Amino acid sequence: MPVVTVLYFAHAQERSGLASETLELSARATLSDLCRLLIQRHPALTEVLPQCRFALDQFFVSELHELKDGSEIAVIPPVSGG
Repeated sequence: MPVVTVLYFAHAQERSGLASETLELSARATLSDLCRLLIQRHPALTEVLPQCRFALDQFFVSELHELKDGSEIAVIPPVSGG
């Protein structure tokens, strides 16, 4: 079972109330599976996550990407401003 670290930034950090957390996932879990788990754990992320990009070990990936033990996933909301 992979254990991953999730890093929250900006609005995702505000909504989750955390800067980071470590989670154990089921075998062969994808980024999409992780998103469902994050919404279960932090319902306030429901509106934020669909707008976010995700970086797996510092590379942007799709939601179908399988997560590996020890991976770091950054949750990056859209940037606004000028």
